[in-house]
Amino acid sequence: LRLQPNFHEGRLHGALTSYHNNGLAEIRAEYWNGKLNGHFAVYDRSGNLRKEGIFNMGEQIGGHLSYYPTGELARCETYTDGKSVSCEEFMEDGTLIASSNS
Repeated sequence: LRLQPNFHEGRLHGALTSYHNNGLAEIRAEYWNGKLNGHFAVYDRSGNLRKEGIFNMGEQIGGHLSYYPTGELARCETYTDGKSVSCEEFMEDGTLIASSNS
């Protein structure tokens, strides 16, 4: 795991990218004064997007998505003020298998 962190006054600040041993990105995230703030993405060793979402000063907001290795949507969880308000899970063929609202 290799990192390209930026710091401001000892806290993560700005873009952060960590890499798998093969040189492909594993995590891309934005930080503001040590808190996740902006787009966050996680990739597998083959470079496929596996998870993504948005943070606002450390709290999850909006849709957070998880994907199968094929790229198909596996899960969509929606957040408001850092709390999960709905979640849907899908089979790899796109069939909805679970849905909940808080």
